[in-house]
Amino acid sequence: MGAFEPGRHGAQARVHAWPVGLKCAGLFVASGLSTVLWRLLPGMEAAWGEGTLLLACLALCSWAGFGVRRILSWAVPALWLVGALSAVRLLGEPWSPELGLETLAQAFALLSVILLARLLVATTRTSALVEAITRWLRPLRPLGAKPQTFALAVALVIRSLPLLSGAVDAVLSAHSARGLKKSVRSVCLPVAMTAVSSTIATSEALAARMLPAEEPNREKDSGGTAHGQRKR
Repeated sequence: MGAFEPGRHGAQARVHAWPVGLKCAGLFVASGLSTVLWRLLPGMEAAWGEGTLLLACLALCSWAGFGVRRILSWAVPALWLVGALSAVRLLGEPWSPELGLETLAQAFALLSVILLARLLVATTRTSALVEAITRWLRPLRPLGAKPQTFALAVALVIRSLPLLSGAVDAVLSAHSARGLKKSVRSVCLPVAMTAVSSTIATSEALAARMLPAEEPNREKDSGGTAHGQRKR
């Protein structure tokens, strides 16, 4: 996750200019395809299929105007998650070449989806994404859904993750500059304090602007209007 990035000059007319719905649909299709490949195909075929999909995702990120370093900065933080899941799978079952190929295919699938999700956020402004989510959820209002509240939550998540990542980088840089030993406590405590401070500031800002706004209830309004007319 992260924030909107313009990419290289001249590349904004490519993926950046695509409609939000098209990019979200592409992400969902690619996610479903990656799941089908490593679940239904044999190990070798699944690994080749997922590897091809990963190369296609990397090519799309490059075509969108992002350099190799930037793409690696998206993928490297996710390697610990992919590595942990792969280790659990390998240690939890008896070893076999087929298991190794299936695990490799699963790792490729996760990296592909993560890169596409990061590309979606990097090429779509948060305001456009929030507007699209609100529009898509409006038909669910009769079922009790609150589109504006859900869209606001998505926007806050997108903006909060880069803040936490920056806080971790700042703490690690401070430790290195002072020659201090790094430990889980010395890193997590300042990051947690930063997260709490940011949460308090965000809640105060939302309260000052009276957000999230009250979702309109047409049935209630129409019922109240009819009741008022009968009373008159």
